[in-house]
Amino acid sequence: SPRFGLEQVYVDQNGASGTPSTLTEGEGSVAQPAIASNGVAQALVWIEIDAAQQTAKIAAAVASQGGQVVSLGIASSASAQSEPAIAAGDGLFMTAWSEERQSDGTSAIYTRRFNTDGRPLDATATQVSTNDQTHTYGPGVSFDGTIWLFVWVEEQTVVARRMALDGNWIDSTPMTIGPDSGTAN
Repeated sequence: SPRFGLEQVYVDQNGASGTPSTLTEGEGSVAQPAIASNGVAQALVWIEIDAAQQTAKIAAAVASQGGQVVSLGIASSASAQSEPAIAAGDGLFMTAWSEERQSDGTSAIYTRRFNTDGRPLDATATQVSTNDQTHTYGPGVSFDGTIWLFVWVEEQTVVARRMALDGNWIDSTPMTIGPDSGTAN
């Protein structure tokens, strides 16, 4: 199985960059990296692909300048995970991704929170989408200082759902934003 290596480089406010260094290495290949910073640390999420076992799983790492990289276990399921997204909040990170069930091709959007040290704040992944019989894709997540906003496409419609800072849902079900314009994200 081939090996991959993800590298990091710091760029200051003036555009000067440091020397690249290895963030993490592993077996297989990687795709779809996304990064966020909360001013203290950076979190990177990506999809790890193992061609031999035909799996695609979400993985992550948290790094601070000069600090040790902390690898994160985001989720573990039999579903194929894809399209990771991440946002940074005050001392924490929120990840989101899509999981497709191989048995029937339906999919769902999931999320999980982590602190700056890489410790999970949720015992397991939380499902964001509420309709298990649809095809969902293109998750995105943002934070305004008090509310997490998740958006994704579900059956050719853009939908959204809000979560409070403490991890409780503000909206019991997703709200419709409008029709999908044909783009994945």
